[in-house]
Amino acid sequence: MGTGDSKSTSLLKRFSLLLLAFSLEQRTVKFYAERIGVTANYLNILCQRCFEMNANAFISKEVINVIIVELLSAGRTVKEIAMEFNFNDLLS
Repeated sequence: MGTGDSKSTSLLKRFSLLLLAFSLEQRTVKFYAERIGVTANYLNILCQRCFEMNANAFISKEVINVIIVELLSAGRTVKEIAMEFNFNDLLS
């Protein structure tokens, strides 16, 4: 594995950890790209190369995974989880 690969892996690990920490509040590629010190475009390129999806799709997939875990284990309603994840506009 070359130096570029290890740097890419390190950036994607940081992206994943930040996503776990901030997925309740933040879901923009720009937010995560700024936190790991790259452009949104470069983060999209990394995600496409490693996950075969752009960064926005990866963020959505991870948020959905967290929500599924919450639904299966938390004993809370869909509405409660939706509010926690700031999907308030869908709760009319």
